[in-house]
Amino acid sequence: MSKAQLVITAVVLEGRSKSEVARDYDVSRYWVLTASARRCSGTTTLGAAGSGNGLSAVSGTQSP
Repeated sequence: MSKAQLVITAVVLEGRSKSEVARDYDVSRYWVLTASARRCSGTTTLGAAGSGNGLSAVSGTQSP
């Protein structure tokens, strides 16, 4: 499971605050907000084949 998937799971399924999740996973609160927003809008492909580490959907960069 990628870090992005873990973060989204912690926020959405576990109901943890975005600040708490950011602190626990050593990412910025903005990163968590962006990941959550993309997940809710359906524009992320986390877990899909060829998605790399799942972070490209969040950061807006291409995976190598």
